[in-house]
Amino acid sequence: MGKIKYLSNLVIDQIAAGEIIERPASVIKELLENSIDSGANTISLYINQGGMESIEVCDNGEGIKYEDLPLCVARHATSKIKNISDLNKCNTHGFRGEALAAISSVSNLKIITRINKDDKGHTLEKIDENWKCSPSPAKKGTTVIVEELFHRIPVRKKFLKSIATELTYSKNSFLKTSMIHNEINWHFFSNGKELIKMPAQKISERFANFCDVSVDKINYIKKIIGPILIEICFPFSDNEKRKTNNQFIYVNNRTVNNRTIFHAIRSTFEEVMHGNKNLSIFLSLKIPNELVDFNVHPCKTEVRFKDNSAVYDVIRTTLKTSFKNYAGQQYTNQIVDLNLSTPRKHDYLAKSEVNLNLTGNSNQTTFNIESIKNQPETENSNTINPNNSIEQVPALGYALSQLHGIYILAENSDGLIIVDIHAAHERILFEEYKKKIQSKKLKVQKLISPVLINLNEEEMEVCTKNLNLISSLGFDIIKRSPTSLSIDGVPELSHNLDISNTILEIIKDLSKFGQPENFDAELMKFLGNLACKNAIKANTKMTVPEMNSLLRSMEKTEYGGKCNHGRPSWAQLNLENIDRIFLRGR
Repeated sequence: MGKIKYLSNLVIDQIAAGEIIERPASVIKELLENSIDSGANTISLYINQGGMESIEVCDNGEGIKYEDLPLCVARHATSKIKNISDLNKCNTHGFRGEALAAISSVSNLKIITRINKDDKGHTLEKIDENWKCSPSPAKKGTTVIVEELFHRIPVRKKFLKSIATELTYSKNSFLKTSMIHNEINWHFFSNGKELIKMPAQKISERFANFCDVSVDKINYIKKIIGPILIEICFPFSDNEKRKTNNQFIYVNNRTVNNRTIFHAIRSTFEEVMHGNKNLSIFLSLKIPNELVDFNVHPCKTEVRFKDNSAVYDVIRTTLKTSFKNYAGQQYTNQIVDLNLSTPRKHDYLAKSEVNLNLTGNSNQTTFNIESIKNQPETENSNTINPNNSIEQVPALGYALSQLHGIYILAENSDGLIIVDIHAAHERILFEEYKKKIQSKKLKVQKLISPVLINLNEEEMEVCTKNLNLISSLGFDIIKRSPTSLSIDGVPELSHNLDISNTILEIIKDLSKFGQPENFDAELMKFLGNLACKNAIKANTKMTVPEMNSLLRSMEKTEYGGKCNHGRPSWAQLNLENIDRIFLRGR
């Protein structure tokens, strides 16, 4: 007798279930999506012990017909599609007919349902390993009860985490599934206690509540670009409470994981927002079904686009439009309340002063203030005349002095402005470099001695594949051998650039994220590093006219309120806050 035998249907189902059901959170996602497909406007989730003991989802949807109940738990039985061509017009979350069958193979499952026109409902449950359907009292809609998850597969059950951890996963699954469906009233109960309640409301309001900020602090934009409808929300402030899973990404109302989308978001936010690893964002794409494929994995969280480049460009374009609003608030939203804690001691305060010599020397910053260096100072060039109207005073005021060679102290109509010199100059240079790149005015500077770089086989493959992209950054790069490159030229702005490390970093990013459909991400990263290296360093001595020139340049620079890494470049101390220190008026 041969060794190869057919597996039993039960074992097949249990193995297949592993692709869909990993933990209680997976069950919750599938059940909630079924309730959404039912047309419900109220959905409630009840779990016990993080979902490991029981999961119950109740909805007021259309219910399930009596004759369809036995097919609910059969594999590959679905009402959503009839043939493969239906995938191009399927707008439901479920379409594979696997979820309930998978859940029932690894747990105890019960379904209670009633359609609107019936006086009574029906219950489907397994008795003595056979499915039984019987009449029972029921409310309109469907209730699905799952108990003892993985009790049939002990090996899977032991890999579940603690109750607290599984509860966190369950909450995140609930939030990601429910956030996009703002027309539905949502309730989440754990061990009898309601943890989350979301009434039907606008997306901007729902996301503001999640971020614990007022809705006026949410940057919201919705627009159509070509065949794609995009909707985006994110907080103006960097200080909203961070969540474990605070990125909500959807395609056609389905929560998805997609490298193109994440790369587009990351690369764009790196230019403006600080700490983007914890970025809170809601992003929804509506794309014609024929241009997108969800039938990649049973979990339906993976998605493929017919045109990755178009999706990438739509996201970046829309985010940049949103940032216009963000930038418009950059001189009104950085008012700080003084916290009289012990200040940190700077390690570099003892350094000798360095004179600022901006004559075009390649070892110095490229910030051009020659136009004002020799101008005579007037009274209001460095102080505010009390007789001047507010309209005459620039947003960042007039420079008073430097603080420890690190900050500029300036006076404006509201009080004291503190500017981080390096951060401010970094943003100015960054935007200048972007303009030169975009206008193709960035020239290649030939090296006296070429720089040789040795690569391994994998790195060379990535480099060869993306040689044109790397060259677009201003590098004259030649493949010398199967394992070496020669850098014969660098961008003209690359003062003191570590050429080898820069090229290796670019190759590393390309290897990690794959070839971007748009090379903006790598370009921005490179220009950001370039601006950081060339920006004014700490303890550089500046004259008052030089400081004022920097302030005026900040005001004219897009996103001048942030460095290119997203750190604030300035802060406002209101007179009210300063008065509090000295107890004025008390």
